[in-house]
Amino acid sequence: MTDQEIMATSTEYNLQGPHYSPDGKSLLYKSKEDTVTRLMKISLDDLVEEMLYETNGYLCCYQFSRDGQQITFNGNDGDLEVFRINSDGTNLQKITDNELHDGGASWTYDNEKLVLTSVHNGDFNLAGIYWMNPNGTEKRRLHSLDFRAFDPSVSHDGKEVLAQHVEDGNLNIFRISIGDGSYQKMTSSDSADWYPEWSPDDRTIAFRNNESGDWDIFLMNRDGSNLRKVTSSPQEDRVPVWSPDGSLIAYQSRMPDQDGFDIWLMDSEGKQQRNLTQDEFDNQNPNWSPDGKSLVYSSKIGKVWQLMSIDADGSGKRLILPNKN
Repeated sequence: MTDQEIMATSTEYNLQGPHYSPDGKSLLYKSKEDTVTRLMKISLDDLVEEMLYETNGYLCCYQFSRDGQQITFNGNDGDLEVFRINSDGTNLQKITDNELHDGGASWTYDNEKLVLTSVHNGDFNLAGIYWMNPNGTEKRRLHSLDFRAFDPSVSHDGKEVLAQHVEDGNLNIFRISIGDGSYQKMTSSDSADWYPEWSPDDRTIAFRNNESGDWDIFLMNRDGSNLRKVTSSPQEDRVPVWSPDGSLIAYQSRMPDQDGFDIWLMDSEGKQQRNLTQDEFDNQNPNWSPDGKSLVYSSKIGKVWQLMSIDADGSGKRLILPNKN
């Protein structure tokens, strides 16, 4: 399908943030229309869509459990809460109930716990990292000190959580032990360190930082050593996502004179950087297929957002939604 043919399909769609199921057979995504936001799932075999949840408020942070049987997400119920639903669309439940905020729930890899940000103590400035059972019971704080931490990312071995922590006006990355709650400060920049992501073998951490005035991607070892900047100005680089085998990192990047982003790839040490999408559209939020052969992403074509897929070698660009067949 050519870029011109893709653009010709644009009508009234606002589809964003696709995420693969663990078996690669379906996608979660967000659909927005006027004031209504819907959590949707599509089967990639027959392109049948299913609405799982809708709200006039905020909707984010949706993901499958590691076994693909359940889905968690943040929905608005007067404030932000964590919801859970079976992947077949049954048994929708609100599993937190907090007057201020519970969010960003992430499954541990054994599917036994959820790790999340919570303002459980009633003070947003002291938001912390908690874990709880998937039904919302036995919620407890992972770290003893009261510091503002949020957006947890769980290691594949289930032993540690990475989180962002506000300290002296700066945003740094901390590593917290799930076992005893001990923690280590991983970065000490005078700028913002955002969204740390574990490599599949847990040996390397990717994140973004804006110390140079725009966003660049950094890597560091699990213990915080060997910190290195792997993308550089003048490009703005965001959202590093590891391939399933850890050999590649996908990210979105744009030049200062560029309106939209492209999807780029680099190897696990930040070398061999290349533009994967190479078009005039705004391409964002890449997500790997479980087999590592392709990526899905959101693409703003004209004035609307659609869902696209592309092979890791840059071939096979195709439109997923809206389906015009």
